[in-house]
Amino acid sequence: MSTPVPLPPPLPEPEPESMADAIVIAHPKDLEYPPQPPKSTAVLSKDDNGVTLTIPPALVHTGFVIVLVVATLWVIGSGVLLVLNFVGSVKLPPLVDLLLFSLGAGAAGVAGVSFWHGLTRTTIRVSLDTLQISRKGLLTGDDKTWPRSAIADVRKEGKNLWVYDVRGLRVAEIMALSKAEELWTCAVLRRALGFDPPA
Repeated sequence: MSTPVPLPPPLPEPEPESMADAIVIAHPKDLEYPPQPPKSTAVLSKDDNGVTLTIPPALVHTGFVIVLVVATLWVIGSGVLLVLNFVGSVKLPPLVDLLLFSLGAGAAGVAGVSFWHGLTRTTIRVSLDTLQISRKGLLTGDDKTWPRSAIADVRKEGKNLWVYDVRGLRVAEIMALSKAEELWTCAVLRRALGFDPPA
């Protein structure tokens, strides 16, 4: 009768080839996010599909309204003076006339852009598979969606936030209503997209 041969010990589990192999993507709805800054009017919500961040129109902010009102009053005031000068009711030196026209045109541009952007609502949705950014304004709007695998980074540069794809190209701009809200929005998106590990 032959002697049984003992079995070799089990082989150890193979190590992951890279850190990417060991990473498990967490669902955005299951993550904890940084606390919202004071006076921020953005709304962060969770549902079964992921997280949604809504940035309301800038016209809800007092400071933005003040800029719009001052620019509008300047346009009206300079316009009235120019009309009175044209009909002869008021005599202005040519240099003052040119200065009023230039400043009035600049203020009109500021008022127009402020009013246009002031009515724009931005909605950002992050699910397990996609990033979607929607903008709805008074007359226009756009809706863009990318696979999460196509997004490489979200970071603040200058006054706004930028979304970069894997080619290193800017594919979307996000405008928050204050510096604190911009930094918070950036932190939330980076956490939801898996760029920053959970705290």
